[in-house]
Amino acid sequence: MDLDQQLRVEMRGRERWLTIDREARRNAIDGAVIETMRKALTAFEQSAAFAESRIGPFALTDHAREGQSALRDKRRPQWRGR
Repeated sequence: MDLDQQLRVEMRGRERWLTIDREARRNAIDGAVIETMRKALTAFEQSAAFAESRIGPFALTDHAREGQSALRDKRRPQWRGR
């Protein structure tokens, strides 16, 4: 079984869990496991950075301000320019 398949990566709420999924006698963390974990964490960081790069500019739009304002004022948003 390939090491990439032996390291299970799952999201539990806002947390990312990495689980070494192989027979108990082989569960020690060695260089190969560390490298696979590094790759998994790097991929997660890159996906989070990508999402932030897309979401960040949206927060500056009139629609975002109106949505936040409507939520705060407990009213329906009044979208303009649609």
